[in-house]
Amino acid sequence: MGTSFSHYQAVVVDDEPLPRAHLAHLLKEAGVGTVLQASDAGHCLELFGGEEEAPDWVFLDIHMPGMDGIALADALGTGRVGVAPGANPPSVVFVTGYDDYAIQAFERAAIDYLLKPVDRARLAMTLTRLAANDQTAPPATESLPPPLLQRLPIRMDYAVRLVDVADIVAATAFEKRVDVITRDKSYTTSYTLNQLELRLPTDRFARVHDSWIVNLQDVLEIHNLGSQNYQLRLRTDNRLVPVSRRRLPLLQQRLGL
Repeated sequence: MGTSFSHYQAVVVDDEPLPRAHLAHLLKEAGVGTVLQASDAGHCLELFGGEEEAPDWVFLDIHMPGMDGIALADALGTGRVGVAPGANPPSVVFVTGYDDYAIQAFERAAIDYLLKPVDRARLAMTLTRLAANDQTAPPATESLPPPLLQRLPIRMDYAVRLVDVADIVAATAFEKRVDVITRDKSYTTSYTLNQLELRLPTDRFARVHDSWIVNLQDVLEIHNLGSQNYQLRLRTDNRLVPVSRRRLPLLQQRLGL
């Protein structure tokens, strides 16, 4: 039996009527109990300042006249505006036509980051994640991973590079740093391998060693070195990657061996 969302209240904040109405329709269709709509930040904040029960979830567009979605998320999260002191702030999901703001979104503890147009299957994942994050609900038996991204944000000196996940060949931990290796470049990141293991699509990537994650589509050969020692040869640069004994059975299964 699926998760019930009937006791939750959500608000869709978007200055464009058609995308706002479309998302509201999808939320109602998915079983969310009450779905409100707000055309701007001011209207949204009014929903948190009255005597009525405040929304549990806020689906925020980023580009809006006046206070944008990032500033509104800050206001809702701190309680400086709208949310009563001591009250639990709502869970926030950013819904936008741009993927440039993923870093800012997750720095604000956003539950998810959806790109327009939102489809039903992707929204269903978001709703399940929102319900699992509910601090007032009984503890879930299983925690959900952070959202899977199609492009991985990597901080550089004066910018954030959005690297296509499909271009990532491997990630490796070395001397207290983690490098993400693409087909033409390596990036030193602030991620841990555990964080990357949760973020990267599980149907494409596998942890093959305590220090390595690889893109299975880039695996060219698997070498038996004897004494139950194995290594992978990747297509990119003929790179060799060690395979730990305890991770070997699952890797063999993933590769159909």
